[in-house]
Amino acid sequence: MKLNISKNKLFCISFLKNQDYLEHLSVNNQPLETVQHIKLIGIQLSSDLKWASHIDYICTKSSKRLYALQILKRSGVPTNDLRKMYCYFIRPVLEYDCPVWHSLLTCKLTSQVEDIQRRSVKIIHPYLSYNKDLASLKLPMLSERRESLCKSFYKTNFSSDS
Repeated sequence: MKLNISKNKLFCISFLKNQDYLEHLSVNNQPLETVQHIKLIGIQLSSDLKWASHIDYICTKSSKRLYALQILKRSGVPTNDLRKMYCYFIRPVLEYDCPVWHSLLTCKLTSQVEDIQRRSVKIIHPYLSYNKDLASLKLPMLSERRESLCKSFYKTNFSSDS
């Protein structure tokens, strides 16, 4: 198998602030480009294993989808259908592979993700408070939902019955 140097990158996991001492790898006397972030099966990984870049990525991706929700709201789509649109089109982006990263989020990152749901709910019900909106739409807070998804995942995949 022949490596295509232009399609390969060097990704090092390190918690050091100064990573200059790390050796640069080369293939056929051509150095590999060193990167600080990579996307691996839909998850943004950073070399320091912090989740800010992944949260930025999912928030940006889901924010773009809010536009569709706004257009549907303006078109007079019923509230129940808007809720389904959010649950099927936006929320999965915010929860993708959450068992990997949920327990490692800071309060700031948790709030950043929750803000997307807050914006979605505000589009669906513009005149209620966030907590009343959640109750009327029968939606849990995203942190509670991720916690439930993680428990379900671990129970299914790592139960002692196996």
